[in-house]
Parts: sequence; C-alpha cells; structure tokens
Amino acid sequence: MDRRLAITCLVLAAWLCLLSQRAEAQVGWREGFETPQTTWLDAGGDGRYRLAEHRRSMQGAHGGVGCETLTVEVGSSGSYIYLSHEIGHAPVIPELVPSVWIRADRPGIRVFARVVFPRTPDPRTGAPISALLAGTTYSKVGNWEQLYLEDVPTMIARQARVLRSQLKSAVDTHEAYLDRVLLNVLTGPGRTHITIDDLEVAGHVQTPELLPGGAPGGAAAGGTQSGTVPELVRPRATVELNGSVMMVDGRPFFPRAIEYQGEPLTFLKDRGFNTIKFATTPTPAVLAEAERLGLWLICQPERPPGLGEVDTSGQLLEPIGPQFDRVLAWHLGENLTGRELSATKRWVEQLRRADNRTGRPIMCEAEAEIRAYSRMIDLLLMKRMPLGTTFELADYGTWLRERPRLARPGTPIWAVVQTQPAVELLEQWSLLGRVRPTSGACSSDQIRLLAYSALAAGARGLCFQSRSPLSAGDPATRDRAAALELLNLELHAIEPWAAAGTVVGNVPGITIGAAPPVNQKGKYQGVKNKDISRHGEIVPATVLAEASAVVMQTDRAQLLLPIWTSPGGQFVTGQSAGNGIAFVVPGAPEANDAHEISPGGLRPLRHQRVTGGIRVTLDELGISSMVLLSQDPLVLSNLVQRVSQSGRQAARLQHDLAVSRLASVIEIDSQLSAAGHVVNESAGWLAAARKGIDECNALLAAGQTRDAFLEARRALRPLGQIERSHWTQALKGESGPLASPMTATFISLPGHWNFAAQAKAGKWGRNRLSEGQFEDLDRMVWAGWQHYEHPQDGVRTEAELSPAAPKGGRFSLRMAARAIDERAAAGLVETPPVWITSPAVEAHAGQWFQISGWVYVPEPITGSLDGLMIIDSLGGEPLAWRLGEARRWTKFTLHRAAPRPGPLRVTIALTGFGEAWVDNVMIEPWLPPGTPPEPLPPGNRSAFIRLPPIRRN
Repeated sequence: MDRRLAITCLVLAAWLCLLSQRAEAQVGWREGFETPQTTWLDAGGDGRYRLAEHRRSMQGAHGGVGCETLTVEVGSSGSYIYLSHEIGHAPVIPELVPSVWIRADRPGIRVFARVVFPRTPDPRTGAPISALLAGTTYSKVGNWEQLYLEDVPTMIARQARVLRSQLKSAVDTHEAYLDRVLLNVLTGPGRTHITIDDLEVAGHVQTPELLPGGAPGGAAAGGTQSGTVPELVRPRATVELNGSVMMVDGRPFFPRAIEYQGEPLTFLKDRGFNTIKFATTPTPAVLAEAERLGLWLICQPERPPGLGEVDTSGQLLEPIGPQFDRVLAWHLGENLTGRELSATKRWVEQLRRADNRTGRPIMCEAEAEIRAYSRMIDLLLMKRMPLGTTFELADYGTWLRERPRLARPGTPIWAVVQTQPAVELLEQWSLLGRVRPTSGACSSDQIRLLAYSALAAGARGLCFQSRSPLSAGDPATRDRAAALELLNLELHAIEPWAAAGTVVGNVPGITIGAAPPVNQKGKYQGVKNKDISRHGEIVPATVLAEASAVVMQTDRAQLLLPIWTSPGGQFVTGQSAGNGIAFVVPGAPEANDAHEISPGGLRPLRHQRVTGGIRVTLDELGISSMVLLSQDPLVLSNLVQRVSQSGRQAARLQHDLAVSRLASVIEIDSQLSAAGHVVNESAGWLAAARKGIDECNALLAAGQTRDAFLEARRALRPLGQIERSHWTQALKGESGPLASPMTATFISLPGHWNFAAQAKAGKWGRNRLSEGQFEDLDRMVWAGWQHYEHPQDGVRTEAELSPAAPKGGRFSLRMAARAIDERAAAGLVETPPVWITSPAVEAHAGQWFQISGWVYVPEPITGSLDGLMIIDSLGGEPLAWRLGEARRWTKFTLHRAAPRPGPLRVTIALTGFGEAWVDNVMIEPWLPPGTPPEPLPPGNRSAFIRLPPIRRN
C-alpha cells in the first residue's frame, strides 16, 4: 500500500512539475508597465510625424495600476510609424505567442514581431538577416483589445520562402528567435492617442544570449530594458500589380511621383510626393536616402553596353540586389517608336531574369507601336503636354481615355501631368515679346484639371513633369511647389478611389433655377430639360457645358470629381466656378448622404432622389470641389481623419497662392492698362480679391481653416475674370491662339502687345518659301517639298495637287487618309499617316518670321483629336496650329522667331481619317523700318499629278 502511495505521489509530482513548466511557458515573459520609466522606443517611420506626451500613467490601466500612453501626431502619412520593445531572446517554439493590449481613439494599429535568422547573413550588412511578422490589427476604438501573433513557426516558414525568393539564396531557419515586438501606430494624418499595457510573450524560454546592443535578454516582469532600437526594423515591402492596381504590402497604392531634378529628397517628401522618377539609375547614396525616408523610386536599371547588337542568350545584366528595394517600377524610356522595339524587348528579357523581386512592374512611354510595347511590359506611361498649346483640355481627357485602346486590352496606365510651359514657348516669349526667360509655372488650376482628367480616364498613378528643381527660390517655382503640395494633400485624401476605385461614368453639370411659370393648360413654360424630383416638382435645369464630373466607385462609397473644361482653358482658365450647380449621380443608393470634401472636414450638401439617380446640388462649385456619397460611418470617419489635420496647411497654401496671384495680376493689369489695353471691371474685381484675402487672413487667425480656404479660393475667381478678359482682348485680330506665342498665358500678354507694336513698325518681306502655291509638281520636287507616309494596317493615304476649288491659282494640295476595312475605321490612328514637309528657309538667330497659308477641311477629321496640324520647326509640336474642321477656306498665321541659326521648315500633317486642302503657304521674314522694297519672284506654272511618297516605317 505504501509502495502504491509512493508511486502515486511521484506521478502526481511529475504531473504538477509539467503543469508548472507549461504554465511558465505560457506566461514566459511579461512587461506590466508598472514602473515610472517608458520602455517603448521610436523605431522610425516614412512620413512626417512626432511622438508627443509619451509617458507612464497610473490611471486607466488594463492590468495592474500602470500603463504607457503616448500621442502620435502625423503630418503626411506614409505606410508605417514603428514603436519597438525589446523582449530578450525568445527561441521559436510552437507555444510562442507574443501579445499586447491596446486602447486608442482610432483604428488601424497593428502588432509585429521581429524574427532573427542567426545562421543567414544579410548581404547588405553581414549581420544576421531579420524580418517582421505581422499580427492582428486594432479595431475596437475606445476599448481595450488584445493584439497578438499566433502560429509563429508557420509564419516564419512562410517568411523564409519570401526571403529565399528575394535573396536568390537559402535561408536557414534553425535557431531562429524573436527579439522585439513592434507596433505600427500609423492610422492616418492627425492625432492618435494610444494606451499600451500588458505586453506578454507566452512560450518565451529564457536564455542567456545577449541582444545585439549587448544587453541581456529576457527582462523580468516589470523591469526596464536597455539598448537602442536596431537599424533593421523595416520589412521588405512587397510590390506587385493586381490587375491595374499597384499593391504595396498587399494594400492599394497610388503613386504621386515627380521627375527628379536634384532636389533634396526630404524636400520632395515634405511636398507630399511618395515616389520620385529618375531619368537614369540613382546613385547608391540616393538609394540609401530613399530607403531611409520611405520614398519609392521609378528609374532605369543599368543598361548593358551594346544591347540590341548582341545575342541575349547569355546573362548581360548583373543580378539586381536589395539596394534597389525601394524601386517601385523600372522605366525603360520615353517617346519610344518602332526603331527601339527590338532592343527594348531584349532589355525587358534581361531585366526580368536579373531582378530578384518578382512582381515589380516594368513600364515605358511609347509614341508608336503601342500594342507591341504593351505586350512586353506591365504598364504604360501616357504623356501629353496640352497647356499652352492648341490642344483643348476637354480633348486631353478624351485622349487619355482613348489612347489605351491602342494597347493590349487591360494594360494599366499612369499619366504624366504637365507643370511648366514648353521650352519652345519660353524661347518664343524671349525672342518675340522680350519677356524675361523664366522656368515658368502653369497655374495651379490648370495642373489640378490635368490631374483629375487623368483620374477620370482611369490612370492609376500620376507623374508630375518637372524640368527644373522644385526647390529653387524664384517666385514661379515657389508657386509651383505650393500648387503641387496642395494637390498632393487632395490626392492623399481621395487615395482609396484613386488607387483602386472604378470610374463608373461622367455626368454633366446642370444649373438649377426657380420653378418656371405655368401656362393656361397647367403646363410649365420654357422647360427644355425637365428634372422631376420624388416630390413631383419640376425645376428647370440647363446643362452647363463647361462643367462635368467623373463618378468613382469603391465598395462602400462614391466620389464625385467636378472638372471644368472651358474652351481655351489650356491658355487661361478664367474663374472656373459657378453657383447653384447640380449633378445627377447614377446608381447611388437613396440612403447615401452627400458631403462636400474640404480642408478641415466635410460639409453636408442638399441631395434628393430624381429620375436617373441622386441629384446633388452645390450652392458654390469651384475648381477644387469634391463630393462624397456614402452612408458608411467608417468611410466618413476615415475621410474626416485624412482631411482634418491637413486643413490648416491646405488653407495656408491656398492663401499663399492667392496672394502671389493677386500681386501678379496687379502688375500685369497695370502694364496692359498703361499701354491702352484696359478692362473696365478690373478695379472692382481687384477689390473683391483683396477683400477675400483679408477675410482669409482673419479666419486663419481665428482657426477656422475650412472657411479660410474657401475665402482664398473665392479671391482667385475675380482674378481669373481679369485674366480671361485681357486674354480675349489680345486674341482679337489674330487667326487664333498661338498665332502670337505670347497669347499662350496671361503673364506673357504684355510681350504680345510689345511684339505687335514693333512688328507693325516694320513690315513683312518677300515670301521665302518656294512653290508654296502648289501649282507645279516638278518645281515642288526640285525645290525640296517631301511627302512622307507612315504605313498602317487598314489605312490608305493620298497626296496630290488637286484642281478642286483651289484658294488661288489652278491647284491646291490635297491630303487624304481613309480606312479600307471596318476594324480600322472603328479604331484610332496611332501616328499621322501622311504629312508634307516644305523645303528649308535659312534663318539666322533672332530673326522673325510670319508663316501663313489657307486650309479647307470640309468634314470633321476622325480617328485623331489633332485634326490637321501645321507645325513649324521653330515652335515644334508644342506650338502647332490645329484644325478639326473648316467648311470654307480658313487662313492661319503664325509668328515665330529663330532661337538659333538653321533651317526653317513647315510640316502639314493629317493625323486622322478624312481629307484636307492646303494652299498659298508662305514664310515671310520681318524687315525693320527703313528696309527698301524687295523685288517680286517670278510666277509659277501649274501641273496636275500626285506627289510621290517617301515611306517611313
């Protein structure tokens, strides 16, 4: 009996010992935050932030009496802000479960643990490689919630596979251990209050190993910890395309990129850019700086020498290592045509073999052979610079929507957004109008219109064109930097729609008036566009041609982005605003609320169910208006958080832009008025602008950021009216915009009038262009006229001297392009199928010329938005004259100056399907006052024969 009792006692003791060991393994390691010293450390982030009020508190703890509290203030958010806590040296076993209790006033905080692989060195540092394991995310706002990681061995095995793919080498998981718990406390712009308690690591087996900083592992419960935050706490982000959506770490990402011109990367990050585009391969120092700041890069890889002439069966590119981890996408060139197609294909093949990061996209900007390029790369960069050209803003949006039809179906697009006038335009300002050369800046309204037109066309990323450093100190560059920073704040607010939303349609703007009178039969009089509400009343609605809006859809909300496309807006936008403008949003649930998004918060809008959807009415619609339609409180809360803390910065930026523009308008208006070009309403409009800025200042001082922003925007509208009125005056007597390059913007108008006065003082000399009357083919060929063709499948072209209704003489030049099959007729013309180039006229530097002629386009040209183009070699494509239709002979006149000695040629390009006639093309030099008359040239003889083509592939 005693023996059985003894055995029973031994078994019971062993069982109790095992239970004790298991209990110890379950508790393992614990920090209760009961002492006065804080132990969570700032481990860095990729956005502007600071930690405020970081302390231990003896109130409101989850367990015990103490906890750790802090406030995170975020200016511009990135993807992470890490807090780090040492946990000693915890070998990986199945029972290992790190956990921590969190209470916060915003959701989204996530727990991580750092795993170290001591048997695998990091190729960058030689130290053991490490990675972050992701746990659960905080969602119970205002309440305690336990965040944890479970099944750590499985997570480590999965992470090891990822590291093997990235490093192209084995990763040994033996003796792996956890040494830190981290919290990603980034929840968006603004303030987040966080309380942390009861950090535990169940299954933590105490070991005597030292931490990297030399401190013993395994701090006792409630003990303090020493050592610094290790350098490597950032996980290697995953980058891939999911359909058209760029995914970073599994989350939709919207690139806001700018072309790099040597600025400090911190400066660009502070302006709100999350991506920088390089023309070449960045230096190691730049790569390291981008890694530190959390910026993404678009750049070229090193191009193998001789690529295109050598066999690519061997490995020409060196393996691309982890120093390029911050490269978001590889960019293989701009303005690519068929000439570069073969070499680019070889480069792509080499790059895919050399890049150790699977899924990183390859992109390019193709001018021709778009379908062929789209078959070999992952996404296309669409580039068009319409500001200051004859290409209308409304056509720009259409061009962006239609251009992808030339590519492989489903190919994602990003868009380049112009921010500066073309170099050719600035040269003409200097030479013709004596306008001081400057880097120039397009207006903030124009830049925004281009950006939102790109979003409306489905662009999943924006790259802002930049030709000079954005950090320069001249006034034009400061305005450009402020405009881009303000736009980036807007884009960040609507990033969920920009990154992954679906464009569901465009809706016109309508102006809503009072109820119309009723006639004797009880019917409404004068109502052309009846809008019947659910209550039965009828309100007259007139379509506002200048305003439309794109509707973007996510799972839980719709976003309405108004876009102003007034004719000539690419030159001067005008006020681009209106009162009492409504949009009928199709497909929106009746329960949705409508809010106008503005800096500092959301403002409810009037809305009601009508035939076709929900009509949303804005009492005051400006160029920066945005409207949210949703009934989801989480969507509303998230958006409020995004815009609330950026409100003061947005109002300050808008104020600074208004002040700068007021000063510019006052200066230019004074110059024009002194020269006799007066806008009678200018005084009143200037007074209204000053009043708006004064009210903005008062509201800023009172902390009313939303109203301050609106007053600054209102101050711009009368200034836009002054600009538009002066611009309209300058166009009188001209054959169209860009006949004088100085009519391309408001700021260059004094130069236009200076040029006009000086040109009038002299005279235009004898025509220097041979055979521009198109009367004799032999003489044309002898003089140097050339006919180029771009053969395209399904397209037939013609160029001939035609006797049909010439403007002068017996013949005129006829150009035609026609589709010879139905597929071509329904498609787009990728490049101009036919153009005629004149012989050269020698020009010396600074010489002025008048280029003129007559055109006749009886029917609209289809398949291209450029129509018939007249391009001179001095101004190039940016200063081209475009005409889509002219039912009678129409004259064009272009004034140009030669920036340098060389030939001057005129190119006549038919860019789509249709036919056009051209006649009496001349190039006349300007002669200063007192120049004697020139002798007239001999007359021409006529002929009738087709102009032989020169084919270009």
